[in-house]
Amino acid sequence: MPIKQFIKIISPSGDDRLRMKINTEKGRITNMVVQYEAKFDENWHPIIRYDCLHGFLHRDVL
Repeated sequence: MPIKQFIKIISPSGDDRLRMKINTEKGRITNMVVQYEAKFDENWHPIIRYDCLHGFLHRDVL
């Protein structure tokens, strides 16, 4: 099951980013996660996550 992961900085200060993870099987997406993270006190903290771990796309506010 190939897994592709990406991190994209989305603010000029470098303190906001999107972390993306896509799992595929036979060319089809089996799971995906897109998570907005913010940097506080030199550590990254998850804020909002979209995923389909429960069989459907949903949002978690952390």
